[in-house]
Amino acid sequence: MKLEIIIPNFSGLELIKKNLPAVIKSLEKHKDSLITIVDDGSAYEEQQELDSYVEKFNRDSKIKISLMLFQKNKGFSTNVNRAALRSITRR
Repeated sequence: MKLEIIIPNFSGLELIKKNLPAVIKSLEKHKDSLITIVDDGSAYEEQQELDSYVEKFNRDSKIKISLMLFQKNKGFSTNVNRAALRSITRR
């Protein structure tokens, strides 16, 4: 079964660093799954650090992480909907 996990983020880099390894471990049996982190207007420096963190995981993990970065905060529901629409168009 292919799964896509959408993780909305706004200034939550430390929470992502803390919890992403557990999310990836839970997907071990679903190797063709994807994680999408969608950042909704965090500070530029935090977005850059998040991008570097995701690149590291993509080198070391079989589960791939897609990152969507937005400059302006549009709110939780818009943020999740953006990622869901992208997921639908990738199929």
